[in-house]
Amino acid sequence: MTEQCSRVRVLLVEDHDLVREGTRRLPQDEPQLEVVGEARDQDEAIELAQALRPAIVLLDIRLKVGSGIEVARILRKSLPQTGIILLSAYDYEQYVLAMIHVGVKGYLLKDCSREELIRAIHMVYQGKVFLQPEITKKAIDLFLVSDNTGSDEERGVRRLTVRELQVLDLISQGLRNADIAETLRVSRRTAEAHVAHILEKLGVKTRTEAVYVATKYGVLQTDSSSDDLTPEK
Repeated sequence: MTEQCSRVRVLLVEDHDLVREGTRRLPQDEPQLEVVGEARDQDEAIELAQALRPAIVLLDIRLKVGSGIEVARILRKSLPQTGIILLSAYDYEQYVLAMIHVGVKGYLLKDCSREELIRAIHMVYQGKVFLQPEITKKAIDLFLVSDNTGSDEERGVRRLTVRELQVLDLISQGLRNADIAETLRVSRRTAEAHVAHILEKLGVKTRTEAVYVATKYGVLQTDSSSDDLTPEK
């Protein structure tokens, strides 16, 4: 088969049906691209990727079950030839840092154009890196900004890990430690440790305060104003 008639096999990983269907349509008219599978959560993504061995995985960072970053980490080890492009509605510093550490070669925001997505797929398929300008600026800023700059709150926010952001997101939805543990498939003790680390890093005493600080610095978007988000004993 010649290079011209070969097709780039793509796996979609997205837990929102409408978003997944919309993403699937973007490369539909591109003859060199073929969507070979779709997954909704971490386990399904890993299983399908290892079975189908796609050239490219379009991967949502925030999955309802599991973590897109964890999927990327596992696939980078088990399928090093597969290019991974993260898709996100957010350009949080922690996500960009995780992308750099895991070795992902593409990062796109979900409001990207069809042309940007197709270009990203082809560039990553060729072994190149593709970042939207917003992500490139964020990555550069991360290397230029010292951990010693900013207020105590701001430094604490920058120290949050991707997993801790996930936990904060669940806290903002009103989930208790047991529910967080079940959602993330970890032990309750691990969930409690994550919550304790978040409170310590942000220098706060309650879960409500933690959500407020994270929202204040733009790493968490929530409409929650519940006063019931208090630390569990």
